[in-house]
Amino acid sequence: MCDPRRSSQCLHQNGVLTYGSGDTWVDSCQQCQCLQGQVDCWPLSCPPVDCEFTAVAEGECCARCVTVPCQADSVRNDITKTCTDEHSSVPRFSGSSWVKHGTECTLCQCKNGHICCSVDPMCL
Repeated sequence: MCDPRRSSQCLHQNGVLTYGSGDTWVDSCQQCQCLQGQVDCWPLSCPPVDCEFTAVAEGECCARCVTVPCQADSVRNDITKTCTDEHSSVPRFSGSSWVKHGTECTLCQCKNGHICCSVDPMCL
C-alpha cells in the first residue's frame, strides 16, 4: 500500500530529489535509505581485494587491483622489497618516503621495490 503523505518522503542530500519510504540510493560512497521520512546512511560495503597494489578510480567507491605500482593508492607493504635511490646506498623500506636529492618539490616513495616520484604542485 502506498503512503501518499509528504512526511513519509525523504529529500536527497542535494536538496532536489525526493525518495519514498523504502527507497535506497548511493551518495558519496554511502548506501542511504528513506524510512518514513528519515534518511539513514551507512558506509558502502566493498568486496575484499586480494592483491599487492590497489587504487580507487575517480568517481568510484571501492578499490580494485592495479598492476602499475605508482598508480596504487594502497600497497600491501613487503619489508623484504626495498628501494635504493641513486643518491643513497641505504635501502629504503616499502612505505617510506623522501624528498628527491637536489630538489625541494619532488617527493618519492618506495612501493615494494619500485620508486615512485611526483612533484608537489603546491610546493612550486
